[in-house]
Amino acid sequence: MKYFKPSIGCITLTAIVMASFMVPAGAAAVQGYSSGNASEGGSLVYIVRNSSRRFRDVNVAYSEGYVNFLGCVSGPDMGAMGQHLVNFALVGDGILDPTQPEVLVYKPRPNGTLRLVAVEFLALYDVWHANNDAPPVLEGQSLFLVNSPNRFGLPAFYTMHVWAFEYNPNGAFAMWNPRVSCAHFGPYLAE
Repeated sequence: MKYFKPSIGCITLTAIVMASFMVPAGAAAVQGYSSGNASEGGSLVYIVRNSSRRFRDVNVAYSEGYVNFLGCVSGPDMGAMGQHLVNFALVGDGILDPTQPEVLVYKPRPNGTLRLVAVEFLALYDVWHANNDAPPVLEGQSLFLVNSPNRFGLPAFYTMHVWAFEYNPNGAFAMWNPRVSCAHFGPYLAE
């Protein structure tokens, strides 16, 4: 299993990614698209689901440059997000592509494996606006702006979760999912 060993140059990106996990946002996801909010996510949920399906095998994520980051993120009364794997090259490239999420989110299972439940898109404000006049929108869904200065002391950034692999009663783009728990977080073997 690969782990990220931070260097001085990665501290700002690390802090931005950490902050994106703490900012409340929109709504949740769709497992099997049989739920009432399946249509809420529209084409973005379908694109994410189809293009990110390969990451159900966490070893594929590791082989494509994603690394474990932050452990399992949970809220005191909102459920959890899950275990995050971040691709720092994608975080800093200034490009948002619905087929290449910057962050993968996994749910820890009782048997010690990880199950892909969501992805997160993240763009640094200054990097994004160096080449774009308008805020980022993916398939009609606007990313959430975290301005600077902010309570985290970080530069501004945009973020959005897409719950494409786990139903979320809060909606397809919510930060937190009450159906996800970190209760089984621990050292994981590949699925």
